[in-house]
Amino acid sequence: SHSVTMLDADAAETKSARRRRKKKQQEADAEDSKINEVGDELADMALKQQQIQEAFDRYSELQKQLDTLSGRTANTPRGHTMLYDRKKKLIDEMERLLQTAKSLGEATPGAGSVDGLKALGEKFSAAVISGEGGVAAGLEDQLSAMQAESVRRRQRAQELAAQARARRLAAGSGDGQ
Repeated sequence: SHSVTMLDADAAETKSARRRRKKKQQEADAEDSKINEVGDELADMALKQQQIQEAFDRYSELQKQLDTLSGRTANTPRGHTMLYDRKKKLIDEMERLLQTAKSLGEATPGAGSVDGLKALGEKFSAAVISGEGGVAAGLEDQLSAMQAESVRRRQRAQELAAQARARRLAAGSGDGQ
């Protein structure tokens, strides 16, 4: 009967062949889970990147408001206090946004350049301390450089995932499965 031939075929498979087959399967499974891991990481990175981007967009918006306020002069003590309070509020929110972006970047390497954020934070603090309204002009350049770096990292990760998948497919097609 059919089952006997199956048993014979099974018995015919040597121990070493069985070991090889098992090892190959384990390698394939490991590769699969690595691909999934990279995929999850990319999705997480993309989300964090978006949140960082939103924080920076809001930051730029507040920066413009702060610049506008800094251009104004108050001619009464009360006006002076009000102007100061409004600036202070903006500055506090801007610092919070930087902090948010920084912690997102640290939680997900590649989502934002942590060093870039640190430098940005230092520049920001220096500008606040010196009482400048317009935070150093180099800020925008730094932001775009960081965003470009982040995009490059994401593309690199995607390339690696694609290579792993290609290797996996090449390995799978050789054994008639």
